Amino acid sequence: MQANFVIDLGEKAQVPIISFSATSPSLTSLRSSYFFQVAQNDSSQVKAISAIIQAYGWREAVPIYIDNEYGQGIIPFLIDALQNVDARVPYRSAIPSSASDDQIGQELYKLMTMQTRVFIVHMSTNLSSRLFTKAKEIGMMSEGYVWIITSGMTNSIRSIESSAHNSMQGVLGVKTYVPNTKELENFTVRWKRKFHQDNPTILNVELNVIGLWAYDAFSALARAVEIVGTTNFGFEKTNASSNLTDLETFGVSLNGPKLREALWGTRFRGLSGEFSLDNGQLQSSTFQIINVNGNGEREIAFWTPENGLVRKLNSTNTSTYSTSRYNLGPIIWPGDSSSVPKGWEIPTNGKKLRIGVPVKDGFSEFVKNFDAVVGDTTIIANRSNFVDFTLPYTESGVSMIVPIKDSERKNAWVFLKPLTWDLWITSGCFFVFIGFVIWVLEHRINEEFRGPPSHEIGTSLWYSFSTMVFAQLQQLQPTVTDVNQLIKSGEYVGYLQGSFVLGILKGMGFDETKLKAFPIGSPLVSDVSRAILNVTEGEKMKQIEKAWLGEQTNCPDSSTQVSSGGLSLASFWGLFLIAGSASLSALIISVSMFLYKERHKILVRFDSERSIWRRVRHTFRIFDGKDLSSHTFRKRAPQDISGIDSVHGIGASDHASPNNNYPPSPSSCSVHIEPHFDFSNSGTPPREYCHPNPNGHSFQLAQAIELIDHPNQEEPRIPEIAHENC
Repeated sequence: MQANFVIDLGEKAQVPIISFSATSPSLTSLRSSYFFQVAQNDSSQVKAISAIIQAYGWREAVPIYIDNEYGQGIIPFLIDALQNVDARVPYRSAIPSSASDDQIGQELYKLMTMQTRVFIVHMSTNLSSRLFTKAKEIGMMSEGYVWIITSGMTNSIRSIESSAHNSMQGVLGVKTYVPNTKELENFTVRWKRKFHQDNPTILNVELNVIGLWAYDAFSALARAVEIVGTTNFGFEKTNASSNLTDLETFGVSLNGPKLREALWGTRFRGLSGEFSLDNGQLQSSTFQIINVNGNGEREIAFWTPENGLVRKLNSTNTSTYSTSRYNLGPIIWPGDSSSVPKGWEIPTNGKKLRIGVPVKDGFSEFVKNFDAVVGDTTIIANRSNFVDFTLPYTESGVSMIVPIKDSERKNAWVFLKPLTWDLWITSGCFFVFIGFVIWVLEHRINEEFRGPPSHEIGTSLWYSFSTMVFAQLQQLQPTVTDVNQLIKSGEYVGYLQGSFVLGILKGMGFDETKLKAFPIGSPLVSDVSRAILNVTEGEKMKQIEKAWLGEQTNCPDSSTQVSSGGLSLASFWGLFLIAGSASLSALIISVSMFLYKERHKILVRFDSERSIWRRVRHTFRIFDGKDLSSHTFRKRAPQDISGIDSVHGIGASDHASPNNNYPPSPSSCSVHIEPHFDFSNSGTPPREYCHPNPNGHSFQLAQAIELIDHPNQEEPRIPEIAHENC
């Protein structure tokens, strides 16, 4: 009120009014051409404060201000600046200048019940000292809280009592920047000497920026007076009646308009920096960001309208505006913490956070009833007017579910489709290889694997081929491949009731996102979005996808042809490896056992004069014979011996052998071989006689032949059981 009255008085008397301590933005709203505000306007620092808020990503801030014209003047500008960086003001705390400590404590307890933990303090030095003392007492100067003070307090922070200063540890402040010059140092030394002479009992006094503004204001006025001159400093009297007050009888200054013009044009380098008045306002917009720590404050950054937050002034020539937190130095936050506070907290003595999970139709029932909605909540334009959405935690998309139809394409070679050509060839080679292994394993001990070569080959391959099952590929394709087909044919389309799909179908748009919705302007949005990114980019999301979706790494085929692709060799190389290894191992073991068991027969005629080919033929002849020690032939031995002739060792059974692959004949014969023969004398095979079997059944021959080794004979001929029909 006093400043407004003086400004109005100067306007009527046309006398310049100079103020170096009034910083309220409301004073400039009077628009008096004779008022000069030689101090930084409080509104000039709101962008620096909002830059700090933006740098750390805080979404809410509560201003705490003195309830008078000085405190209220900055609030509209501060709210606008915060809104420009997407930060909102959920509450304003106005404290009267005459408030008691109990009233201050009551207001602070109220702030503790709120989520916001970022507070901007704008009040006088005396009231702020009491505020921080009470805040420390109730625990609001601990870890997690953020306190930012305006320049009105930081410019005089060294004059605050030590007890109050200790309560402000970790506070951030915006301070008017004063360049350190030689003139300022010399003036400070002279001023301190003069002050101690006049006040010897006061120690450690500091000259703040208000004193520098006062000095520059008088310097500017002196320069203006030198320009105008000292003549005609009188007042022109006005015609006034005798019953008017003294204020109404004020005259008009004769040199006031000239002095005003001289002040407007005054420019020089003062102690506080460059002195320049634009529309009666001091143009000084560089601020210093400080951190209260210990017995003083630490410089952590600067703010300029051109570059924003910078670590050092004039460090770069770039004109890029920056609000990066990395341009600020290290900060000790309240509670001696080095961790950046997140700016909000769920208070223990406040209301609990209400989370709604949609389980019924619609969306309006959640608005203003819950703090957050978790679930399949989709972004649409209407919902964005009421809530904020976090980043999606799953990919969006719209899909159609339609029946499929069988492709009736006929192809004689369609049975080859299940497998690729390389798999077919590999399978065929393995059939032959496994058949060969089976023949090797069964030839000497199984009658079914003996006989003519064609019979043996057929038996071996048939066993291998019998394990194969041919798959028939079914060609499938959807009945509808485009939404336009549904529109043209007028088909029915189903959608989930209460879902956004109805609006999508009406507008023919495709955009679905599974999200979380919050009340508009909620400070939780950025933190939850950041948490979602941490989960989706880390190992946790991979574990969730692995647990619920399996090991799928490639996107499924989005074509409209729903047909199975042929299986390739890469899908079965492990199976072939196992089967090949097992078969090869069985082959090696079987051959090794045969060589070891028959080593005496194989090595008996191995001499240096025999060729390798003859040695191989000799070994193969032994392998081609029956393994009479096998359990198969041992079980049959008593049966066979019962029909042997007692003299010549030749006999015929009345029944066909159970292992004989040949059909019974109505007539059969016995073949008799001379019991006494000598290969050395004749070199001819024994004679065989065939007599009809009187029983008329199939026969079985058994013979006992004594092999006579003769040195002149290459090798004995090993006779076999002969089966002949007469």
